[in-house]
Amino acid sequence: MTAFHSQIRQAALPFAFIAAVYLGVRLWLSIGDISLAHCPADLVWYGLASGDKKCSWPLPVYLAKEMGGAAVTAALPVLLCAAVAPPADRKAAACIAAMAICALALLYLLGGSHHLRPASLLVGVGVASALSSWLATWCVARTARPR
Repeated sequence: MTAFHSQIRQAALPFAFIAAVYLGVRLWLSIGDISLAHCPADLVWYGLASGDKKCSWPLPVYLAKEMGGAAVTAALPVLLCAAVAPPADRKAAACIAAMAICALALLYLLGGSHHLRPASLLVGVGVASALSSWLATWCVARTARPR
C-alpha cells in the first residue's frame, strides 16, 4: 500500500465514524418504529411529557430493545473505522473509536432529558454502549494481523 493510500484512509476515518454513528442511530430508531407498530395510532407514546396516552412494550422488552439498539450503534463505528483504517493502524483506530463512543454515550446520559425514563433503562443503554464498543475492539484486535 502506498503512502498516499494510507493518507486517504486516515483522512476517511472521521467520515466513516460519523456515517457509522448515523447508520446505527437510524437502525436504533427503526427498531423503535417496529416496536410501536403494534399500538393503535391514537395510543402511541413517544416518551414526551404528555404521557397521558401510552402504549409501549413491558419494561424488560423495552430494555432489551434499547440495549440492542445501543449495542449496534456502538459496535458499528468501531468495526467500520477498523475496516477503513490502514492495516497497521486497525487496533488503534478501533480503540479510538471505542473511546469516542463511550464519550458520546456519557454525553447522551448526562446531557439528555431522561426524567420520564426509568434508571434501569439508562444504565442498560450505557452499559450496552460501552461493552459492545469494547467487545468490537477486542474482536478487531484478535483478528488484526501482527505487524
